[in-house]
Amino acid sequence: RYQLRLAAHRSNTDESGSVFTDVEVPNFEKDDVSLSGVVLSMTPAPVSAPRGALAGLVPVVPTTVRDFSKGTAVDAFLRVHQGKGDVQPVTMSVKFIDTNNVTVMSRKEPIAATQFLASHAADYRLPLPISALAPGAYLMRIVAARGSRTASRDVLFVVR
Repeated sequence: RYQLRLAAHRSNTDESGSVFTDVEVPNFEKDDVSLSGVVLSMTPAPVSAPRGALAGLVPVVPTTVRDFSKGTAVDAFLRVHQGKGDVQPVTMSVKFIDTNNVTVMSRKEPIAATQFLASHAADYRLPLPISALAPGAYLMRIVAARGSRTASRDVLFVVR
């Protein structure tokens, strides 16, 4: 785990500001199960340049947008990794939690061992139920379980 801290100063107005965030760098080769970061994509996609810049890394066009209107199709993409040794099935659990800490939707689905490549990684895509959610802020919690070992990622987003 790391903490990234950034600060900026504007000399002409003598204004300063800072931001910090926690960063976790998983050990994909050693951890029984680990997850990449979550990439969101949307349709219609906002203009981005260059459009295919990350095509060799992820099969989606990423967006930094986290505020979605009802007519927007949004997908989450991430990679599930297993360490060295035998590849096993992984159970993916996803919860959508509202601002009252109530799980308003959830789903579970398996990733079969046969879906993992020689690199011990499998792609996982999930459509977000934007049109089925009431307006408001949500936390999407994604948990991958391999036996008793788990890894998770959280994404905050808003439905208008």
